Amino acid sequence: MVHLKVLIYRIIASYLIYAILFPQLLLVVHFKNHVNTHGSAVAFVVGLCLRMGSGEPLINQPAVIQFPGYEAENETQHFPFRTFCTIVSMATILVVTKISKFCDKGSRKS
Repeated sequence: MVHLKVLIYRIIASYLIYAILFPQLLLVVHFKNHVNTHGSAVAFVVGLCLRMGSGEPLINQPAVIQFPGYEAENETQHFPFRTFCTIVSMATILVVTKISKFCDKGSRKS
């Protein structure tokens, strides 16, 4: 019983790393001139909210966000929501970084 719980928590941790930390690592390594701390921080919060809102059947957490293909009677998501959370997190990093660099340039002109 204890081994099963440990395995479940390791699986959940890997899902969270994929959805939240992997986009940050990927963009920092390959696009380091296009990302900053502001984008990473906002993307972390957005990715965490999306991922937690998507539900997790391993710990009986219901889905607050019901993506297309959600089955209410089984409470299962057929939409690739983990990949969606990863892509949204990457896009958030890039967009927020762009906005913060634009605002920073505007404040330096004054």
